[in-house]
Amino acid sequence: MYALGGGLGHTLRGSALASALTDAGTPARVLVRSDRVWLARELGADATAVERTADPTRLRASVESALRGCAHLIVDALPSGILGELSALPRGVRTTLLARLHHPRALPTVVAALGRYDRVVDLEPELEWLPQGAVPLGPVVLPSRELDDGAPKLDVLVIADDDALARFGRRLARRLLARGAVARLWHGERSRLDLGRIRPRVVVGPAGYHLTYTARALGIPHLAVPRPRRFDDQHRRARAVAELCHDPEALEARARELFSSSRPGRQASPYHHPADLARAVLA
Repeated sequence: MYALGGGLGHTLRGSALASALTDAGTPARVLVRSDRVWLARELGADATAVERTADPTRLRASVESALRGCAHLIVDALPSGILGELSALPRGVRTTLLARLHHPRALPTVVAALGRYDRVVDLEPELEWLPQGAVPLGPVVLPSRELDDGAPKLDVLVIADDDALARFGRRLARRLLARGAVARLWHGERSRLDLGRIRPRVVVGPAGYHLTYTARALGIPHLAVPRPRRFDDQHRRARAVAELCHDPEALEARARELFSSSRPGRQASPYHHPADLARAVLA
């Protein structure tokens, strides 16, 4: 299971899938960045660390070494790998691509790569972004831990995955606190963020795949601040699945409106578990 993408969602989804495959009787191992092995193991996956590097040749050698003895390569979202190291897929190995929405400028590369894979599973078929056929599945969300009834009530959780968004989030949290809200900023990778356990009334954050669909599955309003990504089309996802926000003042006003409402939540949306994805991959 190749899960070397930049965002935490790659590690979470890849590790959960590797664990689900193993539970289903197909021993699986996940390739993750060395600084995220702890997260993969927390999710019960057999993890192989791959050191971060800007050298495609070195990365290709690391991946090829990890693939020895492997019968099935599953690639999460990046069909050619983060540095193009998967532009030539290994021979004699079954290959599956887990595809989710890509930025229009990256789409030609994705489409060209589809023919190299034995199977393509579309994780966002409702957005109708793939011009060629794939196996439609739908959003895959990790099961949440049990809700901690003793946890303090949280009105607004501001999530940042980069420093610029963290600076904005810190200011927003302070302003909301001054107006009587219980607000908190989450920034970093020191622990797994579990929305199901924290259960905020409103989430403010980027429109990455994992956060967006987890919030929707739990029925938590998501005020999305799309971030620029090389492959991910966060603007389109935010418009389709969350609530797209650009103006800081309007975002703050909307957050206050939502957490002050007696019924701020929205209807929870169906989603798939990693075990469902495992069955789709093995079919």
